[in-house]
This record gives sequence, C-alpha cells and structure tokens, in this order.
Amino acid sequence: MKRFAHMFDDWSPKDYNNLLTIFLASVFGSLGTTAFMTWITTDGQAMAWPERLLLSLGATIIYGAIVLLTFYIFSPQSRPALKRLLTRQD
Repeated sequence: MKRFAHMFDDWSPKDYNNLLTIFLASVFGSLGTTAFMTWITTDGQAMAWPERLLLSLGATIIYGAIVLLTFYIFSPQSRPALKRLLTRQD
C-alpha cells in the first residue's frame, strides 16, 4: 500500500487533472449511453437483430461524442489534438 501511495506523491496537478478527466468521461459516457438506450427501449417490444445492431451503434457513437466533449472541456491541453483528429489535418 505504501508503494501505491508513494506513486501519487510524484504526480503533478496536470496528472490529477488527466485522471479526473478520464473518470468523468467514463461516467458521463455511461450515463449518456444508458439514457439513450432507456429512451429507445421504453415500449418494451422485442427487437430484431438489425434494430439491436443500430441501437448499439447509436449508443457507441453517443458514448464517443460524450468522451470527446468531456476531454475538450476538462482537458485544455488535449484541444489541439482533438481538433486535428476531428478535422483530419496533419
């Protein structure tokens, strides 16, 4: 336990910010995906496999968008990389 606690002594505030951003991105992404899937499946009807596939694809896109947005907001140092990723510039 001491070795694990000692690891955090060497971290900078930037490292803590990155860890917090990863945590928030996973929480917000999961919440968004859960809300979307709950909203789509509220009628309780059985779905065919193409509908389930589209639902999963939509949930994955929502999760990714929320993660990108969270990193854009809470991690300012990652903004240039995200802009290059989204605009496909070298």
